[in-house]
Amino acid sequence: GRSQIMIIGSLGISTSMPVRPERMNSAQLRSGLFKAFGEALTVYTKEAMPDRWPDVMSQHGIILLALGKQVTSNVTLEMAVNKFRKVLKVRKRKKAPQLRVQTANNLGAACCSLAKRNATVALLHEAQKCFKSAAKVYQEIGDAKRAEVIMSNRARVEHFMTAGASVK
Repeated sequence: GRSQIMIIGSLGISTSMPVRPERMNSAQLRSGLFKAFGEALTVYTKEAMPDRWPDVMSQHGIILLALGKQVTSNVTLEMAVNKFRKVLKVRKRKKAPQLRVQTANNLGAACCSLAKRNATVALLHEAQKCFKSAAKVYQEIGDAKRAEVIMSNRARVEHFMTAGASVK
């Protein structure tokens, strides 16, 4: 429990420094982070620490998304999608707009990655909706660069949907 949380802290993982699993060079490190975040969530529960829980859940989702892209099973990507969905239920736009749009973007990415595997159109619709809402908020707060990146993700999803192309 506490040793796992200390490991997370020693790796510099906090709400101000998001986990960047794509920069990690070891599957073991990713796996260790996955386990550490699982342990952290036994302490950082929604009830006990409602202000910290979404941050830990979201970072866990990012780890799951990175791991899910490396394994053939869909289970890890499904877990990432579920983590991000849960976080979006508690992260409100008025209270934390940037955190909410980051989570929406991550959910969109997770849905898109999973749809590439199982060709589920509903996941593509969910990704499209997430990217659209995230881009809108970035435009409203004047972050044109991030809005443009997210709109390009959305355009890719729309291409898959309208062209009837394989999502792979």
